Amino acid sequence: MFLQRLGVLGALASLPVLAQVSDYSLTPAGGAEVSHRGHHLPQHLQRNPDGSTTSPSCPPICSNYSGYVVTGKPGSVTDVKGSWRVPAVSCTLENDYAELWVGIDGFPSGDPTIQQLGTSVYCATIAPQPPYAGCSQPPCYAAWYELLPAPPQYMFSVNPGDLIFAEVKSASPTQFTLTLTDKTSVPVQTFTVPATLPTAAHLSSAEWIAEAPTDPDLPPPNPTDPLADFIAAHFIQNDATVAEVTGPIGSFASKSPIKMVSNGTPQVDYGTVQAVPSRLSTTNKSSFVVGLTWGMPGAPWKVAAPL
Repeated sequence: MFLQRLGVLGALASLPVLAQVSDYSLTPAGGAEVSHRGHHLPQHLQRNPDGSTTSPSCPPICSNYSGYVVTGKPGSVTDVKGSWRVPAVSCTLENDYAELWVGIDGFPSGDPTIQQLGTSVYCATIAPQPPYAGCSQPPCYAAWYELLPAPPQYMFSVNPGDLIFAEVKSASPTQFTLTLTDKTSVPVQTFTVPATLPTAAHLSSAEWIAEAPTDPDLPPPNPTDPLADFIAAHFIQNDATVAEVTGPIGSFASKSPIKMVSNGTPQVDYGTVQAVPSRLSTTNKSSFVVGLTWGMPGAPWKVAAPL
């Protein structure tokens, strides 16, 4: 979900390391937004090789998501937590992207809202604009949040190897608090977003996702860019609260792994498996790895941990 946009908030320039934003609809100040790929609802495979439009269900197969989802009855999912190490990325092409996030209501497709936050890598330069110092040497790494259908907003820069903790918590279908902490940065950076939504959320799913974001330059049904070459993304501790019961992903019978299969782009053939999640750890029923399973022509194919 990073953002068609890098919505940089000029007001953040004066905020301390512990930042708090309370306005759901904040808009950028001090210049035009930097164009970024958008975070979106899960995408079904839109077409088959013969041109037909029937497709597998998403989940377990999506064209832009890989990871895990836990579903519940409407109104039952009130908290999602996740932590991961920001993976180092090799930029093969300028339109390589990768986004890691946690959220509520990424499923089912068609939900009017998604509440999410995470980290992104962008294989292109980003112009400076307050409070962001810019990035002239891709890959560029950043943290962001998004309250779909509002645009995503940029928070701060991150670095490969940083330990990220993220949480989306709901007090009601319209009241949320989003928190992201970079526990490796010195000093530790924490960004908290209290939000009131204009539309009630379904509160019916929790997600831990690696995403290939939407490319606005590609016409449907080919909306996504290839994933940047991160090889593996390690999600460490991942919990949800469903029907007032809190536990790791593996404690919920409604959990589902998600495999990312390309819709077809100029770089990645239709039907190519781009990323798959590993089995959940048998120790904590929570940890897993999303592994990249494709390579550009001439590059070695990456092997993910098996499902």
